[in-house]
Amino acid sequence: MIEILEALKNYNGLTVPQKAEFLGLIAAPEILQIYTLLGRNADNRTLLRLLTDAAKKKPAAETLYSLEMKEGRIRAFLNDADPKTRKNAAALIGACCAREYARALLDALSNEETEFVRPSILLALGKTGDEKALEYLQAYTVKSEVEKHREEEKAALHKALSALNSGKGELRVPDINGFPIILTCPPGHADLTMEELDEGGKEYKNFAGIPDSLLLYPGRYEETFAYRTFYEALVYLGKCRNALAALQSFLENPKFAESIFTLYGEEEIFYRIEVKGVDHALRKEAIEAAVRAIGHPKLVNSPSNYSFELRLEVGKEFILLFAKPSQQLDKRFDYRLASLPASINPVTAAALMRYVYPYLKRDAEVADPFCGSGTLLFERARAKPYKTLTGIDIQKYAISCALKNEEAARTHARFVCKDILDFIPKVQYDEVLSNMPFGHRVGTHESNEALYRGFARKLSGLLKPRGMAFLYTNDKKLFADTIGKEKVFSIVDETVFASGQMHPSLFILLKNE
Repeated sequence: MIEILEALKNYNGLTVPQKAEFLGLIAAPEILQIYTLLGRNADNRTLLRLLTDAAKKKPAAETLYSLEMKEGRIRAFLNDADPKTRKNAAALIGACCAREYARALLDALSNEETEFVRPSILLALGKTGDEKALEYLQAYTVKSEVEKHREEEKAALHKALSALNSGKGELRVPDINGFPIILTCPPGHADLTMEELDEGGKEYKNFAGIPDSLLLYPGRYEETFAYRTFYEALVYLGKCRNALAALQSFLENPKFAESIFTLYGEEEIFYRIEVKGVDHALRKEAIEAAVRAIGHPKLVNSPSNYSFELRLEVGKEFILLFAKPSQQLDKRFDYRLASLPASINPVTAAALMRYVYPYLKRDAEVADPFCGSGTLLFERARAKPYKTLTGIDIQKYAISCALKNEEAARTHARFVCKDILDFIPKVQYDEVLSNMPFGHRVGTHESNEALYRGFARKLSGLLKPRGMAFLYTNDKKLFADTIGKEKVFSIVDETVFASGQMHPSLFILLKNE
């Protein structure tokens, strides 16, 4: 109990990765200890926040539900004198036991006078599934007067109502029926997706509207997910001039509604709108204009409970319109049950493996010395047959994520919690691949300098003679000053694989001896 209290003192000051690692150590016994502290001269505000974070994992949420149904400690904090404690209590109820507390949440909302607390209660009510809550919120009037809080309350109300309209945004597979599909690819590497499409016998062409994108006509929408190296598969609906009046005219035209019904059928369908390429103020204006223009009674704007996203890509001259079907239809990376803030995007990982395919050895022994949640190893497993896969990481939480993902991936990968500089391999490996730690995402340049220098010396011992290393990092100068200067390696290739706002490089190394 004392150790838990000591750890909690610093919880709010932890970084996101540190919180993730801390939460990864919390199981049912720790949940019980923390729950027992509620109301007993402890920092209830922090305890509730920590339990809410922990409840994002299903086992923790189930444990908390059982405890709360026996003792009811969390519910009592809806009436606490401290507004932030009330806010955190509502968030925790929403995470683990909202269905049991619809009445209590309604009472709390009707009595709540602090503006920043009401959104959390509204969001929790949205998870109750309660008909009376739906009726109450349908007649609810936003009370906040401060603009910031008013917008947050409106957004929370909208999400709660969308969630309570359960079943409206069910998963639907679009009947593309001749609509073109646009595949968005990693910047500068659409050729990798082209290779996959060529192997699949698909016809395609470049799509000028979005950089690094391809247009094709698959027979069924789901067919596109046979290929791993693209980010999104968007149904192309058309384009209009870059002006709100032109956008409204496009959406008011009956042909727009007809195209949606062709994709999804004539039943009522819920959608959300996303706008890319403009700042926040213009994005909000464009969304509001689009919702007004669509106006069809069977097309309902529902941002948190929807069957497809209407995507507006705003360019200098034109606005491109797409339907983005539910992400749930994409089963390519279903092994990815757990991830870390610094985890590599699985599409980037798949693209990296496609790029290095000519260098991969059949039946190789493969290691990832900074494996994180295991994504690169799992994508290596899909690229070419292998003998063994070994992941090493210093963080216990990272290894727990990798092990959870392995349960779904079923690659027989082995994971070891160890500092790679202290790791003693039983064999040398044919291939070493890794998403290297770098300062923008893990640690700092200064803290990684010793790691890179140590790893530069370690890498030679990890690899067999003529073995290959595939190392991905944004800390390119540090790489060049350390690993790049090791004479035992030759740098065979370097190429940029952008991710988000960063432009890391993939380095391909050959061990000379």
